[in-house]
Amino acid sequence: PKCSSRMRLMLGSGAILALGTILVTYSLLPATALAEPEPLRRWRGDVEAAACDGMHCGSTAPLFVLQKRSVSHVFMDKPLYRPGEVARFRVASFSVRDSQIQAAGGRASSWTIENPAGKQVASGKTLPAGNAHFSGWRVPESAAGGKYKLTVTPSGEFPAVHEFHVRAFRTPELNVAVEFLGDGFGPGDTATAIVTVSRADGSDLSSSATISGSASIGLLDGIERDVPVDRMSITSGTAVASLSIPNERLTGSGSLHIIAEDGGVFEAVVVPVPVVGSAITVEFVPESRMTLIAGVDNIVYFAAEDIAGNVVDVEGTLFEVSLTPDSDKSRVCTLNSSHKGRGTFHFTPQKGFSYHVELSHPSSIDAPFPLPEITEAGASLTVLEPARLNAGTAMAVRVHCPHTDSEDNVELRLYRKAEVLSSVAVTVETAELELELPNNISGVLRVALSFNDDVQAERIVFVHPPTNSELSVNVDLGRDVYLPGEEATITVKTTDSSGAPRRAAISITVTDESGWQLTPLSQRPSRLPERILLSDEVSNDLGGHVWLPQFHSGQADDPISADNIDLLMGSQGWRKFAYRDRWAFASNSDDEESANRMLGVDTPPPMLHLQKHMMFAGAAPRGIALDRGVAKIDMDHAEGLATTGGVFTMAAASGDAEEDSAQLAQASGEPFDVGSRHERELELQRSIPEAVAVFAHRGPADGLAGGERFDWTQTVYWSASEETSDDGQLQVTFRVSHSMTSMRVMVDAVALFDDEEEPASFAVADGLFSIREPLFVEPKLPLHAVAGDRIVMPLSVNNRGDGTLSPLVALSHIGEGLSAPHADRNLGAQAAALAPGASTRLLLDVTVDEKGAFDFHEGLHASIGLRVEDSLGLYSDAMSRTFHVIPAGTPVTADSSGTFSASPGAPDKVDVDLTELRAAYASGDVVDGTVAGELKVYPTPLTSLLEAVQALLRKPHGCFEQTSSAHFPNIMIVDFLQSMGLDQAHAPFLAKTLAHLEEGYRRLVSYETEEEGFEWFGAAPPHEALTAYGLLEFSAMDRLRGVSVDQGLLRRTRDLLLSLREGDGFSRNPKALDSFGRASLQVTTAYIVWAMSQSGVDSSQLSAQIDGLTKGVWNDITENSANPYVVALLTDSLYNFGMAAEAEEFGDALSRQFNAEGLPLHLDDAETITVSHGTSKEVEVAAVAVLAMVNDPQRYGGRMHAVMDQLLGRCKNGAFGGTQATVLGLRAVIAYWKLVAGANADCSTAVFVAGQEVASFTASDGAPPLAPFLTAALESGEGMALVSECEHLLYSTSVQWRRASVPPSALPEFTFSVALSLEEGHLTEADGLFLEVDWCNAGGEDTSMLLASVGVPGGVDVDTAFLDQAVAEGAVDYYELASDNSEVYLYWRGSQAGDCASLRLPAVATVPGSYRATPSHFYQYYDDERQIWLPPLQVDIA
Repeated sequence: PKCSSRMRLMLGSGAILALGTILVTYSLLPATALAEPEPLRRWRGDVEAAACDGMHCGSTAPLFVLQKRSVSHVFMDKPLYRPGEVARFRVASFSVRDSQIQAAGGRASSWTIENPAGKQVASGKTLPAGNAHFSGWRVPESAAGGKYKLTVTPSGEFPAVHEFHVRAFRTPELNVAVEFLGDGFGPGDTATAIVTVSRADGSDLSSSATISGSASIGLLDGIERDVPVDRMSITSGTAVASLSIPNERLTGSGSLHIIAEDGGVFEAVVVPVPVVGSAITVEFVPESRMTLIAGVDNIVYFAAEDIAGNVVDVEGTLFEVSLTPDSDKSRVCTLNSSHKGRGTFHFTPQKGFSYHVELSHPSSIDAPFPLPEITEAGASLTVLEPARLNAGTAMAVRVHCPHTDSEDNVELRLYRKAEVLSSVAVTVETAELELELPNNISGVLRVALSFNDDVQAERIVFVHPPTNSELSVNVDLGRDVYLPGEEATITVKTTDSSGAPRRAAISITVTDESGWQLTPLSQRPSRLPERILLSDEVSNDLGGHVWLPQFHSGQADDPISADNIDLLMGSQGWRKFAYRDRWAFASNSDDEESANRMLGVDTPPPMLHLQKHMMFAGAAPRGIALDRGVAKIDMDHAEGLATTGGVFTMAAASGDAEEDSAQLAQASGEPFDVGSRHERELELQRSIPEAVAVFAHRGPADGLAGGERFDWTQTVYWSASEETSDDGQLQVTFRVSHSMTSMRVMVDAVALFDDEEEPASFAVADGLFSIREPLFVEPKLPLHAVAGDRIVMPLSVNNRGDGTLSPLVALSHIGEGLSAPHADRNLGAQAAALAPGASTRLLLDVTVDEKGAFDFHEGLHASIGLRVEDSLGLYSDAMSRTFHVIPAGTPVTADSSGTFSASPGAPDKVDVDLTELRAAYASGDVVDGTVAGELKVYPTPLTSLLEAVQALLRKPHGCFEQTSSAHFPNIMIVDFLQSMGLDQAHAPFLAKTLAHLEEGYRRLVSYETEEEGFEWFGAAPPHEALTAYGLLEFSAMDRLRGVSVDQGLLRRTRDLLLSLREGDGFSRNPKALDSFGRASLQVTTAYIVWAMSQSGVDSSQLSAQIDGLTKGVWNDITENSANPYVVALLTDSLYNFGMAAEAEEFGDALSRQFNAEGLPLHLDDAETITVSHGTSKEVEVAAVAVLAMVNDPQRYGGRMHAVMDQLLGRCKNGAFGGTQATVLGLRAVIAYWKLVAGANADCSTAVFVAGQEVASFTASDGAPPLAPFLTAALESGEGMALVSECEHLLYSTSVQWRRASVPPSALPEFTFSVALSLEEGHLTEADGLFLEVDWCNAGGEDTSMLLASVGVPGGVDVDTAFLDQAVAEGAVDYYELASDNSEVYLYWRGSQAGDCASLRLPAVATVPGSYRATPSHFYQYYDDERQIWLPPLQVDIA
């Protein structure tokens, strides 16, 4: 019979399917492994026909499945968000081939967001809307400040990544922008910058506005040199700042401080000066080859960067040197960069010479830069006028093809990705040829010279769209100025190049201009045309530096911009000849996903269904081409083909088609619980929806009529995808916020076509309107304050009307925790007359109460209300603002925990230890109003696990170990519910926890290194102990029901650890040793063996390691020097391996290492995998001992119970110290709980003070707050006790207060200092200063991860730009900024003995007053009980 059976092929490797008389073997090859051109997406399989009648059988024929490729891009509404705001984003897909926009379809994209430490903090699915998908994320109010990363992964595509920043900020009254005229200034240079100043409310600056500046440049000897800035004057809002760079060796750091003043309003900014240190890199890229060709004119592109990746402008001379000995160099030509460190030059190299460049600028660079090697012969090509190419025209190319054989097939080809668009034969050695540029394809194309299909020369070019295909966008703002809370109407009109209406897909964003003004140009995202046509093709971050003016409505063509694009194209040497072996190129790339996006390949879907004739005796149906026995299926044109949700089906010639379908996944991110603050502006913010296709702000329900301004919403309109009508118009309405500011309107438009052959056409347009009243008042508040601070609050009173006004300002209300005793004196007098457009300044003296109704952890949000009206009562304004107030003092927590062990008729009494609090209270060292306390009971381990999750989430999460430890309790929750048969009773909770598990799993696998295994930050080489910890966690997940773990990952991880076997231990990674404790070889070996014993590894594979451990540990036992941690790991491992006899021998020894109270006899001899100290060390030792003893509770019962009691006594709010200690402690609790009966949730516990019962509760009710009882106990001098009728009920108490003094250092092996360095001897508003952080490891030992929490005084602002620069330069590994800017958290992976670190962060004094910070502290991450505390920084700002 003919091969007419219907087949179903499923992706897999080596799958065998018996289909009637046909035996089919199908195996998947990545699309990147294909050598032939592929304009469309393909998946390839080899199909072997084992038996066929009437056909050629017994051979293998490749099968291709083709579908039109697309690539997705992410767009957000703005680059900078405050905590509490909604970050909105849309995902638009465009054809890889011709950049046509694609319909959203039904396949949702998954998305994740990572915080500055690299921890995944949110995830979800996008929703479809027209021509895009969309979603949103509410930034938590407690979110750390810094750089966040949004990653969107569409089905079948590689991820799209978009970075944005989060931090608290004030909306400035003056916008101050600084742009340097050049990149990379060296010693002796004059650095020049353009400074632009404008009023945020859009009105004109006054004629009396002033501007001044100062600068600081870092020298190589560690000194910061203050540098004067030439006197500046403002003309039409613009000034020029010039400073002379010291003619000395530089560090590469510098800062420029600019102060602008207008009508008593001061604003200041500090920006990095692009100073070049002693090292840069210069990459030279021959136009079409990796090498130079002797005797031929070679065009060479180049790009220069410093060590942090910042572009550097260079000037220099090209020299040639003969390869004969003792030859002198001779000058060839000069060169200089013309845009962002990029430039080009040409010369003819000669055989027998070498070439190098010596730089004259920057003058600090002495080393020569060699050019690529020279070959005697080779093919090359030169594109004539590469910056002037338009689709629909011809491109002139000069080719050089020496030694061409007449039988060679030599072609000049034009490619879009791997697809050949046009070609011309090359028949002579040197010629000028023309390649046709298709009319419907623009963007980055590849020109290649091919010899018998082998590309020997190539370059990329940018082809501009045809001039007759341009789309134009006009934005009618309705009015230039709106009143606060007023309804605004905007009309968008799209037209073609002739002015006729053109239907288009558009997205509109209307957002506060302040977020853009506060974002450096380099951090601003590129717009839609640049993103679609350029971003995936180049390694450089485009930022706001590269643009395509023809796509920006109202902008004229810019020849210089076209030249800059060509420099960008020519300097992309990293991707040259990538298509020779795309699989190898991508897999060897530093960023494989970005490499694959550049290549235009896709990830295969998880499953593909096909039903078709595999081979055809006659003609193939339409859409299926037979080419030398290869069946190519065009998914866009094949007859009978159906596509449903990404599942492709095709009917065979005989039989009915099987119907396949895919469920559309539509979900948004998890709802975010933002707490219980009641300020109305926060309530308004929370009422704004997160994931909507079109958001049109409606403002407060009661509007502004007669009330105060309090709506500070930044984005007031946003749409994922809308369409203009047939007349090319779309009108939208929304309400503006209450901010006196300017609003940026951004429109992205993509022309919609019925004909796919039409060239893609984009356009963007911007507009700006203002929100302001004729008369208004604006206070300048700090982002935070500490109890006891004094704020001298500047108030600007502004007349934006047409006539002179005499305003009167009053304090309408002042919130809890604040006082303004002289408000009437400050504000009661009538202000001086204000001319139209003028502003004046008043000062309001506000004191933050020493004793307020503070939450111990959160503090409070205080509010200020102001009102202004003119003397005639014609105009008025009222507004309120809030800021964060933090309790003063050093936080202290005294925790205790244990188990109530009552028996019938004999309640258990436990005294709450108030010793430390009582002593501090008696000495006056307790800050008033800060005493708080919590009592918690845990009827089941589930409660403790949930507490632990919260405790771990409060810790940093920048690395694999931290993220793993925060994830592990969720594994234990599912394990407990499933093993105890409680999964049905807690089904909704279990489902949510499983969802958390899936999110955490995705985050954890991202830390796998390119060499397999795991490392702190996913960098090769892997860390053996961290890899073992990962294997332990993934294996625990794999044992759960309903959880899918990649078996390949488990196998790779096990195999890697087995490959590290060396003698009776494991080979070590010295580099990673500093990152995960400093554990000895014995501890590390025992830990890895322990992890592998729980992960399906047979003991025979670790015989040498087990033998070495048993001999070494037993020898230590006999010498009474055994490490109880290692003994416990070994004992549990032996039980896991089924070696019970050996396990009992070591288990008995382990039991003897603890006394009757459950305390280890030789704790000083114990060393853990994290080399922890204090409570964390005690917990880790006790936990692994319990885990070993529960294997035989009858044998070790009494001692096991005692050790468990000691372990429970160290529980603090569900956690047990450090991350490792908490995870091990919780594992021990779960294992122990399965051996004993659970507590009765209805049993009663009472609280006694001075012998009198003051409260009682049951476990199911929950305990009352302890604060009032603690106060009563302190005032009476009596004690507090808990009396319980419960048996086996775990409890914990936490007594909290803040002490006025700073505790002595508990980390003597380190020095740590924090200081404020002032530019002058005193500090006034808008002055610059420096936050200096220094530490040294003077202890003689290497350490693990270090953390410095640096308190920042209120009234002082630290910008994240310099923190980002510090990370890029390696001065710090990563950072976080507190949500209110009150603390900067700095992290270092570790330190070696003698290491020191110094960080100098520029800051600005923004608000006058007297401030003190929270106390700074410094500690090792795995030893957080030993810390260095410093007195709070204090500052007076005049």
